[in-house]
Amino acid sequence: MILNDLALDTRACMGMVEPYNPAHLSGCSLDLTLSDHILIESLDQNHNGWIECDITHGYTMAPKQFVLASTAETVTIPHDCCGQVILRSSAARAGLNHALAGFLDAGFSGTITLELTNQLQLSTFDLFKGQRLLQLVIHQLNSTPSNTYDRTGNYHGQSRTTPSNLNFAALQHNG
Repeated sequence: MILNDLALDTRACMGMVEPYNPAHLSGCSLDLTLSDHILIESLDQNHNGWIECDITHGYTMAPKQFVLASTAETVTIPHDCCGQVILRSSAARAGLNHALAGFLDAGFSGTITLELTNQLQLSTFDLFKGQRLLQLVIHQLNSTPSNTYDRTGNYHGQSRTTPSNLNFAALQHNG
């Protein structure tokens, strides 16, 4: 079951989303905004292949460019729910894409790292702090899972844009 605006408002007021802006609430989703920084790819391995860029005054993504960003909001998924972060249709129609890594397990808490690509071939796409690009959808589970993300997850508690776990490739090969 997907939570409606009344249930989302109740849970957000109880701390599920901080800071919470009731003006960002829709019928069955809550808009989330960009934080003040992104990570852009770099050949400089001293920074693990990423360099932080402040977007307080904006950042222009080149055509086909990929960046990592994060939400300004900290989201705490209750143990009896899971969540999805979905790109707003207006942003998609303007040429932005959010990779399909937007699932939030029960018990996750932190800012949400976003994998964004400018799909346009000829035009740029502007990102800026506070931009409403995403919708948070919360699903009620039929029961509380035995393994929640706060006990098993790699990115629980993240507070900034977080690149992939450096062990990701090794974990895929070893099991």
